[in-house]
Amino acid sequence: MKKIIIALMCLIIAFGSAMAQNEAKQFTIKPYAGFSGSIFNVDHYSDYFDPRYGFHVGVEGEYQFAPRWSVAVGAVYSMGGAKYYDYSGLNRSEQLKNDRLFVPVVARWYAWRGLSINAGIAPAFVVNATSFQSNRARKFDLCVPLGISYEFNNHLVVGIEGFMGLLNVYPNKEYNEYLMHSNNTKMYQYNGFISLGYKFRIR
Repeated sequence: MKKIIIALMCLIIAFGSAMAQNEAKQFTIKPYAGFSGSIFNVDHYSDYFDPRYGFHVGVEGEYQFAPRWSVAVGAVYSMGGAKYYDYSGLNRSEQLKNDRLFVPVVARWYAWRGLSINAGIAPAFVVNATSFQSNRARKFDLCVPLGISYEFNNHLVVGIEGFMGLLNVYPNKEYNEYLMHSNNTKMYQYNGFISLGYKFRIR
């Protein structure tokens, strides 16, 4: 048991020494990319949808105005949407693409060395959607980003982040009737990211 405790303490010390130390009045640029997944959150009809998986790529500028606090603005393109299956007996299926360009503006709190938590607001612009041909998909959404990340001394950053959409994806009542057999149903898109990035210190 003593050896195990000593080994764990060594791991904690090694991990802590590998984490980045943040300085105030520092500006950085971080390109990043990774795996993404999205789903439509639909009241009482969640069984109709499966996640759509893909990738995302983005860039972020961050200003560290205090040892534990920073603000960041970025742009990230992500595949999005969901896979749709109609279990009502009609046997319909579609891949509903809803790819977006997010422009997140977040506050980031460094809880311990390179460990940080962020939250903010993110306008989202739909750049590729299955149903654009009939103008059925909303072209703009407002999202709430929430995330957690680790920054290492070599400036590599790994993170997990989610974007929760606040506006109905398909405001067209006729299309809602086609999908859900109800024109009062509202669908919200949620995106999730697993990212790897690198921070370049500008000053």
